[in-house]
Amino acid sequence: MKKFLIIILFIANYHFIIAWQQRVTYKMDITLDALEHQYKGTQKLTYTNNSSDTLNKVFYHLYYNAFQKGSMMSIYNKEHLLEDNNKSISDFENIPKDEAGLVSVDSLKQNGKLISFTIVGTILEAKLNTPLLPGDSTFLEMEWITIIPKFKRRAGWMNSEGVEFSMAQWYPKLAEYDYSGWHNEEYIRGEFYGVWGDFDVTIKLPSDFIVGSTGAIQNPEEVKCGYEFSNKDTILIPKDKGKGFKTWHFKAENVHDFAWVADREYIHQISHLNNVVIHLLYKKNARDFWFKVSDWTKKILSFYNNLLGKYEYNQITISMAGDRGMEYPQLVMITGFRPEKSLAGVLAHEIGHQWFYGMVGNNETQEAWLDEGFTNFISTEVKSKSLMLTDTTNPYTGFDKIVYNWDNEPWRDLQGYYNLSEFGFDEPLSTYHDKFKNNSNSEIVYSKGETVLRQLRYFLGDNVFWTGMKLYVTSWKFHHPTLRDFELCMENASGVKLDDFFNNWIGTTKKCDYSLNNLQSNKTIGGFLTSIEISKNGEISMPLDILLTYSDGSTSSALVPLENYYKDNIYFRLPPWRSVSKEYQTKFITPKEVVKAEIDHSLMLADLDRTNNVATTDLISNLLPNVQTAIYKRWDLKRPLSSYSIRFRPSLWYSDFDGVQIGFIADGGYVFNKYNSKIGLYYNFKSNRIDYDLQYSTRVNELGRDAKLNLGLTNYFGNQIWDIGFDKIIREELNSKSINTIGIKATRNYNLILENDNVNYITLYHKFSNSSNKLSIKTTSKFFSSFLSQNSFLQWTIDVKLNFLINKFQLEGNFFTGVSTGDLPNLFKFNLAGSRELEIQDNVVHNLVKNINPKFMQSIGLILPQQGFMPSLGSDSTGNNFADNIIGCKITLNDLLKSNAITKIKWFDFGLYSGLGVVFNNFKSVSINDINFEIGATAYLKPLLLLPNVIEDAINSPNDIKLMIWFPAYTISRTNTNISGIKFGVSISN
Repeated sequence: MKKFLIIILFIANYHFIIAWQQRVTYKMDITLDALEHQYKGTQKLTYTNNSSDTLNKVFYHLYYNAFQKGSMMSIYNKEHLLEDNNKSISDFENIPKDEAGLVSVDSLKQNGKLISFTIVGTILEAKLNTPLLPGDSTFLEMEWITIIPKFKRRAGWMNSEGVEFSMAQWYPKLAEYDYSGWHNEEYIRGEFYGVWGDFDVTIKLPSDFIVGSTGAIQNPEEVKCGYEFSNKDTILIPKDKGKGFKTWHFKAENVHDFAWVADREYIHQISHLNNVVIHLLYKKNARDFWFKVSDWTKKILSFYNNLLGKYEYNQITISMAGDRGMEYPQLVMITGFRPEKSLAGVLAHEIGHQWFYGMVGNNETQEAWLDEGFTNFISTEVKSKSLMLTDTTNPYTGFDKIVYNWDNEPWRDLQGYYNLSEFGFDEPLSTYHDKFKNNSNSEIVYSKGETVLRQLRYFLGDNVFWTGMKLYVTSWKFHHPTLRDFELCMENASGVKLDDFFNNWIGTTKKCDYSLNNLQSNKTIGGFLTSIEISKNGEISMPLDILLTYSDGSTSSALVPLENYYKDNIYFRLPPWRSVSKEYQTKFITPKEVVKAEIDHSLMLADLDRTNNVATTDLISNLLPNVQTAIYKRWDLKRPLSSYSIRFRPSLWYSDFDGVQIGFIADGGYVFNKYNSKIGLYYNFKSNRIDYDLQYSTRVNELGRDAKLNLGLTNYFGNQIWDIGFDKIIREELNSKSINTIGIKATRNYNLILENDNVNYITLYHKFSNSSNKLSIKTTSKFFSSFLSQNSFLQWTIDVKLNFLINKFQLEGNFFTGVSTGDLPNLFKFNLAGSRELEIQDNVVHNLVKNINPKFMQSIGLILPQQGFMPSLGSDSTGNNFADNIIGCKITLNDLLKSNAITKIKWFDFGLYSGLGVVFNNFKSVSINDINFEIGATAYLKPLLLLPNVIEDAINSPNDIKLMIWFPAYTISRTNTNISGIKFGVSISN
């Protein structure tokens, strides 16, 4: 009853606050030429000015003008390097004329008289003959012709799944005028803002099309196609519908946009939920994918009705159309060929938009998170509590359960925001949608928007939060709210001022991070005197739920509030934390001894580092981070947020030099590529040597975004290597296709078998990679002086790789150059395989061979396939297999079996290769006669792909293993080894 009174009082107050908004009534008639992909249209528009301003002009959006060369959208796409599987969606620079869009306005009248207008890009500006006074209406008439673009973003003809017409943003749409004036922004990205009103639309097109639309059909007996059976559940499979044309008549009331779809092969399925008619339109070949969509739609609508309030329209159409998923009033467009979970998820999201965007119509271009973030939030609710209940239990059994980590942590849905924030790519949610730095950053409105609502729910508690949400929907249904309107609803529901909360989460990129530093619980009169100490490491202040664990294993809860606001169902209500303070200390009496305390056990708080969220009264445990351990667990595949993760696994190896080796490995880390570590200890029975492998790397934000510290101490396979280094990734966005990595590393290298290979050196390196065109370039410079080493040298290498497909064949080009000066150690000398002892040390399998035969690289046959140019070991002009300098190139044609669609073998394939190169010590002495050449074939096997996936993942950990056999067909070489005739070599990589 209390909640009901709050809502009633609030609505009463808002009767005066929601003073005005404009109103439109559209009547449109169009005739579609389906073959030419264009239509003629007439529009009669009554526009009511409910503002206190006199309007001397009006603006229209002509959205299809965006799909032309030189448009704002085209420029944005080009400069922001948007990429899509369908390149035509983002590339308009070379667009054919018949695939471009165009809106050509023939005439525009006000109250029957022509008015002048100008068109710039997607905006038409018209000067009114008669100013539109406050409270008055005017009548506008337009005649126009639209050339429909071949499917681009959101709309057009013939989408990727063969739907003929996805008609969104198809008509000249009057721009909105509100408290801040006209909203006549150019169409750049895909968010919208429209005037509330009524639509009366007729669409004339060939008779064999089936149409779905915003609004209700007005002539069902005339168009038929299943609409004549709307009063009962039915499925109508399309048949020959005759020739000629058919006119479809739709009406929609109290909406701010109108869209429609049309295709010749639509199956029309009708079902009902109470008084709502549900229309499904999907193509015949997608029928097997859509058999659950009707039931899902009913579940989703029922859930949202109970959660937020009633769906106010009497019909909804779910159509297979558009690209990905997109919402329109009473109409959803989604791509249809999806796995079950994906289809259910996108359906939950787009139907959710019928509340946030459809009925509560915020300005998407300015505050996109108010619809996308809200919809993400409620779709997560319906998926977890109605649609996907099976996801709440661990699906893994047997060995899978040992290898794979599974969790149902709620933060997984927010991982997009967590990643952007942790890696330094976050932007304020108050950013206009077209003004985010790049395309992937605009996804913040989804993940960070949902995060904000979860933080508000955490702040206020479930009961007050949902009261406020229902108050917001009820108050602002069929209106245009802003952030401030939502904030005021939540303040009225809770009684708390939320300015600081929204300013921080919406207007900044500040972070939330707390650490629980100390816990004490000592016997006293009346129970135990328990004290806690907490630090605020981030900039955002939030209340803290603390789970207390007693010595007998039972639990209780405590709350450190802000603003003297106390949530329900909290046992210990601690003193408020003043937000200006970085530290918090308090003492309170508990009935039993507290042995453990944890900040936010529910994982609802967006705390970005939870390794310090737990404190215990045990001194040793309190010195360690919160840790999860397991045997064989592949944490790297799915690391938890709640703790640092470590896995243990045994190690067994053999080599001729060391004999049998046994040991154990512990490796782990935290999410966001932080605190990565590895500890390996090994005992060799033959050499009685104890080996170790200690590695640590973590991001170091103090050195800038994407900077990382790397440490290594290794005594393994006869090599003792100690190194320390820093590297930094340079990229435009978190998901950049183009990435530059720069770094420096100091290394001490001591060879326990060949002592003359001992050397200390510094490496400077730069690597560029572009995953879209499969290009990678790596340059390295290694140097050291005799001041700290027995060698004084400088070596520079460049390694260029390019991969691309030619008629499904994988073609790889490789160019490698290495130039050295000074007293070069054997460790860095090249052979024609492009390999040095240095590469051998990074390869477990090659190290095994090296321990059997330390000089194996002087014999033919074994190379490093990732870096090798040809399997033969060439020599310089003096017959040496190794030299100070190298120039080489190689071309390989791989995956000859895989390129054949009939062959499904993944673990075995063939390839062709050709290599050309020379190794030399002196530039002056090298000649064309020293060049080595080889052409041949290769066969390669990935044996782990023959095993079940779980065993493959357990062994890979996480490196791949590949066996290769080379068959040189023709060779020219300076090597003193007899290589005439056909030969083969074997290479193994990990």
